[in-house]
Amino acid sequence: MLFSSVFLSGCQSAASEGDERADPASLQAEAPRQPVRVQPVRRGPFAVERHATGVLRPARKVEVVSSRGGRILQLPIREGQRVAQGQLLALIDTTELHFELRQALLALEEAEYQKNDMLVMQGGRWGVDTSVSRAVLDNLLIVSGLKRAREALRRLEHARTQCFVRAPFAGRVAEVEVAEGAMVQPGHKLCALLDESTYEAEFMLLEQEAAAVRPGMHVRVEPLALEGRSFGARIHSINPVVSEEGLVRVRARLEKGARAAGTLMDGMQVRVVIERVLPDRIVVPRAAVVLRSARPVVFTYDAPSQRAKWHYVTIEAENSEEVAISEGLEGDEMIIVEGNLTLDHDALVQLA
Repeated sequence: MLFSSVFLSGCQSAASEGDERADPASLQAEAPRQPVRVQPVRRGPFAVERHATGVLRPARKVEVVSSRGGRILQLPIREGQRVAQGQLLALIDTTELHFELRQALLALEEAEYQKNDMLVMQGGRWGVDTSVSRAVLDNLLIVSGLKRAREALRRLEHARTQCFVRAPFAGRVAEVEVAEGAMVQPGHKLCALLDESTYEAEFMLLEQEAAAVRPGMHVRVEPLALEGRSFGARIHSINPVVSEEGLVRVRARLEKGARAAGTLMDGMQVRVVIERVLPDRIVVPRAAVVLRSARPVVFTYDAPSQRAKWHYVTIEAENSEEVAISEGLEGDEMIIVEGNLTLDHDALVQLA
């Protein structure tokens, strides 16, 4: 009986030890697999993005100034108002000019009388300029003072029109700097006028970056104040001067329809996204790239073994959505794009 008990106890102990030795292998086989989502590597063109910050400027912005000095009698405008071409922006007092014009008209009448009197003395008829030769008439116009009187009247009439300050083009009024009743001097700024038919993004690029930019190149303009909004634009001009800081000024004109699509304003801060296409690249989503020991890794899916295989990769370029890989992938793999954050090499996985 004692022998039998010892024998049975030994068998049970040996079986227990055998079970313990088998547990690790069976545990790996029975462990829950990490669900993952996969997709094929894309091979094709890759858009490299370069970001720059800048400001919006209207197609035209001019300072409206007074050509004459005097008191402002009317100022029928306000900031933000839209005006048509030729619409009155300001009226400067014309009282003094009115008296000068009356004197000029009297002087013209006197000169006209003198010319006609001399015309008769030269054998012509009163008021008929063609009754004498051209040479005689030209001399009479000078001697009588009629030529000078006519020129003085034209000058005063032009000065009078300058008292009516009108919009040089259709646009929006901004930066009004005067008020009705104020005295202004010639050249004094009255307001600014913005041509909002289109806008331009003005930004700076390093000279080596500007060398890769060409007029007509397509870019995206994203106003910081209009979150989620972006507008197509094309490079319009590149300043051929490099600043002391090594920067080049570039302007991109927004495409038609951008003005109506959002509330754009002069001086608005924008982000400009410049895209350059690299042909025939191995491209993966940004989500496919994870870090292991501070190095970029992409996991591929091996269908026969149902295991994840990691690959150290070299990143050539990246944009907001994708990454171009120059080394580490062949281009025909299935890559893991979801569930890869905690994966190890050769980990068993299952497709989600």
